[in-house]
Amino acid sequence: MRLTIIGCGAMGSALAKNLAKNTLVLVDRDFKSTSAFAKEIGATATKDLSQAVAKADAVLIAVKPYHLEELARQLSPLLKSGTIVISVLAGVRLADLKRHFPKQPLLSIMPNIAVAYGKGVIGIVESPDLTPELRKVAKNLFADSGLLIFLPEAKIDALAALGGSAPAFALHLMESMTDGGVLLGFPARQALDITIEVFEGAIALLKESKELPQALKWQVTSPGGTTIEGIKVLEQERVHYALMQALLATHQKAQKLS
Repeated sequence: MRLTIIGCGAMGSALAKNLAKNTLVLVDRDFKSTSAFAKEIGATATKDLSQAVAKADAVLIAVKPYHLEELARQLSPLLKSGTIVISVLAGVRLADLKRHFPKQPLLSIMPNIAVAYGKGVIGIVESPDLTPELRKVAKNLFADSGLLIFLPEAKIDALAALGGSAPAFALHLMESMTDGGVLLGFPARQALDITIEVFEGAIALLKESKELPQALKWQVTSPGGTTIEGIKVLEQERVHYALMQALLATHQKAQKLS
């Protein structure tokens, strides 16, 4: 597929890394760094928006949401009939996209940053306009980026919390565990390596066993043992509750942006 990505910040770049198997053109205000990045992944960078979209089968918009209006004024007249417009913009609804691009097939998606390594979560908005052909395009384009979830637009903010923001919470936990490892006497790099293996091992246990997290937790928690002492502290400090509240707060903020 001939794909143009407009906006090469954190999310645009993450998507570009995994989508570089396509004929990929990158557009960003920071042409110098975008050009270097394009060379790194085997894509093309250009300053010329008209040139960038002239032959595109799809245009993926990854700019800041408040730049959409300005971009749409420039972009909409340049798009040929049938060019798919894909939005990854938080808080921008299909109705907004239709207003800006009334003649184009539209896809609204919500990815997370792990798409760069094929381990992302990508929400794809279901709507009456999501034709079988568009669904197929979405699957073909993003299948290698991670877990695809088709869901109603009303659920996209919830996915933004659990799938989009929660990796930051997981990294926050990993940072805390690494600091704890340093406190226990491990060098920082070694503490981080151990923490990474712990998370990867826990994920492997969940995937392979098909058990619930709580069931697996009790397999490594002996009565009166060391692990339950640690779990007691986590409960005393309300870590479980704090993570749930963090997701709720993230969800509420996403809804305010809509």
